[in-house]
Amino acid sequence: NLLGQSHCDYIEILGAQADQQISNAPTHEIGGKFRILEPIDDVEGAGIDEFRSKLGFQCCLLLSRWLQNMSYLNNFNYQIQGQKANPKLVFLHGLMGFGSNWKTMARQFESRFEILLYDQRGHGRSFQPEDYSLDDYAQDLDKITTELGWDSFVLVGHSLGGRVAVRFASLFPHKVLKLVVVDIGPTSDMRSMLSIEEKIKFVPTPFASRDEARAFFDGPFLSKFKNETVKQFFYANLESGAKGEFDWRFSQTGILKTLWQARVGNQWAEWEQLRVPTLLVRGEKSEDLTRETFDEVLKRNPQVKGAEVPDAGHWVHVEKPQELLQIFQGFI
Repeated sequence: NLLGQSHCDYIEILGAQADQQISNAPTHEIGGKFRILEPIDDVEGAGIDEFRSKLGFQCCLLLSRWLQNMSYLNNFNYQIQGQKANPKLVFLHGLMGFGSNWKTMARQFESRFEILLYDQRGHGRSFQPEDYSLDDYAQDLDKITTELGWDSFVLVGHSLGGRVAVRFASLFPHKVLKLVVVDIGPTSDMRSMLSIEEKIKFVPTPFASRDEARAFFDGPFLSKFKNETVKQFFYANLESGAKGEFDWRFSQTGILKTLWQARVGNQWAEWEQLRVPTLLVRGEKSEDLTRETFDEVLKRNPQVKGAEVPDAGHWVHVEKPQELLQIFQGFI
């Protein structure tokens, strides 16, 4: 057997033990732990000449790629920061967002937590499958954290990420130490959904150049929707293609499916059944989480604590990052 055999605590290649014992390592770590064998590695007399070394390397490469293909985490654009020995913290972005939306906030917790940021399915540079239900998003998080070996963690989600976080806490309560939901509640305003869809469809992608894209957002888009924060948010979702064109960095089909499959719907039962310490944060000027809904959530479930950020709209972490950080630090 060219690759040798797998033992209980290591993998043998061409009769020589791999330089690191990897059987218990998460799959995403395994790919980088193979190397080309040299004669000095021939501890069992397999006879590693130049031909067998090259052939062994080719098989190692194939095995490494196979292991990486087995990794669910490889479907996602992700970043892990902080110390491995620390408790775990996961941030989930909102609709049309990406993991780096939380990067500045996450830095404030690096000394206390190991932190996961990732682009959710159909967003940013992650994979673009066919299905976009809340269960799909929640199952993604379960598979990712299982692969990482994270048995439990603090979970923070904004907007769509908040709905995913609540669904995840409902399906996998044993994994959630604390839950923070930012500016989204059990119900969604149909006007808000239609407004988002209108904005996406209004943008005539692809653009021929960055200048053309910038001119559109500074001109027609801003004139129609009159919101600088929304303009910047949409513009940030464009990226340059191979031919210099500018197009959405997300799957437009996936985003529209998400809008109607995951960001709408009634989650009252899930909110009422939450048994983990939960914080619900609302922007004072938010149209996505009304004051009435906010108060009703707190009334129905005493496990849920509430905080309101003055003079903030829906994008609380962008508009009032320091105020939100203080709230987080008092709870997480």
